[in-house]
Amino acid sequence: MGLVILCVDNDKTYLEQVTATCKKMEEISDVICFTKSTEAIEWFMYNKADIVILDMNISDLIWQDVVRNLKDLCPEIVFVLSSAQKDHAYEAYEIHAGGFLLKPFTDEKLTEELRYAEKSLESTEKKRVRIQTFGEFDVYVNGKPISFTRSKAKELLAFLVDRQGANMARTFIFSALWEDRDYDRSMQKQLDVIIRSLRQSLSEYGISDIIELSKGQMRVCPEKFTCDVYQLFSGEKSATNSYRGEYMSAYSWASATEGYIDRVLGEM
Repeated sequence: MGLVILCVDNDKTYLEQVTATCKKMEEISDVICFTKSTEAIEWFMYNKADIVILDMNISDLIWQDVVRNLKDLCPEIVFVLSSAQKDHAYEAYEIHAGGFLLKPFTDEKLTEELRYAEKSLESTEKKRVRIQTFGEFDVYVNGKPISFTRSKAKELLAFLVDRQGANMARTFIFSALWEDRDYDRSMQKQLDVIIRSLRQSLSEYGISDIIELSKGQMRVCPEKFTCDVYQLFSGEKSATNSYRGEYMSAYSWASATEGYIDRVLGEM
């Protein structure tokens, strides 16, 4: 799967130039273009791009706000900033952009900057983990959803994510996953099977470090991944806008948090 490029520019001529140049590069699989940054941000909420080519003179939002919004959704995204003003090059350097294009630019210069940005992308963390809780619960590694051998193992991870990094005792975990069963010896062994299955599934994708076990307790490590509901609770507007009234809809125990989200949004 090649790189996906997101291009945001008021000038359709530059969008056409970027599209034509990118189509000649074997490492690029798709180019998505917008003349309005608000539309680009909305698209990015439900899709993924690797590199963003952004006009620093975009008219509908301040370019720094566009960068912040997209980085909130994907911290590892690499930006190539463009401008007709030379002094903007220093501002691009300040935010550690993956490249800068002074307008007008040649196809050769664009290709050069994109390949430089690709190297910047490759130097970032290998495993990028994003957890989605709005609607259905899913986990993505480098933009691809992971699969779980057991549905209860997936639910276990969902429950730990819902607890936002707090240590959860085995008995508490059990009561959430099997609310109508007694925590007898047989079910203790069953919980052991589920925990082992979860760890194996995460290890297969190289992300076993997103959970931590200690003295009969488990927790997720929020610093190891991005998560839409965590972003919402921290007040990030992009996450607030992407919420559609459903939170981990497959799990009955999630209704309490869903109600809390509604109260939080009602107070904003």
